[in-house]
Amino acid sequence: MRTIAATRAKWFMQTLNGKWTYRSYCPMAGAAGRPATIAAPWAPLGELTVSTDESGAVSGTLAFGPKAQLKVTGGVKAAQADMPEGVELTAEGMGAVYLVRGYFAAGGLLVGVVLSLGGDIAKQPAGTLGAFVLLAV
Repeated sequence: MRTIAATRAKWFMQTLNGKWTYRSYCPMAGAAGRPATIAAPWAPLGELTVSTDESGAVSGTLAFGPKAQLKVTGGVKAAQADMPEGVELTAEGMGAVYLVRGYFAAGGLLVGVVLSLGGDIAKQPAGTLGAFVLLAV
């Protein structure tokens, strides 16, 4: 038997559908003539194209151009206690693996953190952690 809370969560669960503009940022060490930066652009501007099914499962593609595409899988997570509704995703391809966790915000935004587990396409080391923003197109 479903609880009222579980039924309400399903009815009101946000979805991650359609096209989104993706931008990520990570800390960059300083170099000759360039100061250290806490949030420099990490990957090139990307386009996330995804769909969410009835259960909240997400699937799609994150493209940084025709030759740089990552398969995206995961799910929408219902709000719990003091945590807002969000997503937990994995992006994989070209030898790279990323964990992506974010939260829906006002204005058609989804914001959060991305963690490189290795093979980063921008050549950052495994364990690099940064911020990301998705804007609904």
